[in-house]
Amino acid sequence: MKAFLFVGLSCLVLLVSEWLSVFTVSEGWDIYHLMDTGQRFLEGELAWTVEYVDKLLITQFLFILPAFFGTLKVWFLISAIFVVFGSYACFILVEDILSTNPNISKQNRKISAIIAALSTLYLFSLLPAQLMHINAVSASSAVISLSLLLKSSFKFEDRKISFLPFFLSALFASICIGVRPYYLIALTFSAILLLLPV
Repeated sequence: MKAFLFVGLSCLVLLVSEWLSVFTVSEGWDIYHLMDTGQRFLEGELAWTVEYVDKLLITQFLFILPAFFGTLKVWFLISAIFVVFGSYACFILVEDILSTNPNISKQNRKISAIIAALSTLYLFSLLPAQLMHINAVSASSAVISLSLLLKSSFKFEDRKISFLPFFLSALFASICIGVRPYYLIALTFSAILLLLPV
């Protein structure tokens, strides 16, 4: 367990150093166009009312704070928050799914969930353009949505749906699809597989 802890801490140190190097960069691909949509909202212009925008309305709302402060570093922090919550959601998701198998010990289940969470943290952080683009927010929202869907479902409980986790799951699914519409099919398919009886 000590070796595993050392590897995990080393990975986190490397990830934090990577994030710090990205945080000092002030440019992104088409991120400036998205900053412009946030600025337009602050000036009273809603997306799609004046010109065609290839993103759904939620993307404009996500860029209100970065546009207000006038820096991409605010967007970096928003992306980092989404990625951290997405990693934690992956931990919960893997642990819940593995808990249905009595052949997996509690310790192995925890280790598997930690490995999945750390892997998710890295994968979301190393997507194209890293945390300076919208991919990390969308991918993290997908995992958060699936985790909350599992928590809200009646799969493991007394066949009652919990309203708040279900509502939050729908909200994060909306953010995921609103930012990257082509996630719709993958997210729908994943939700169906997640809720199928084993």
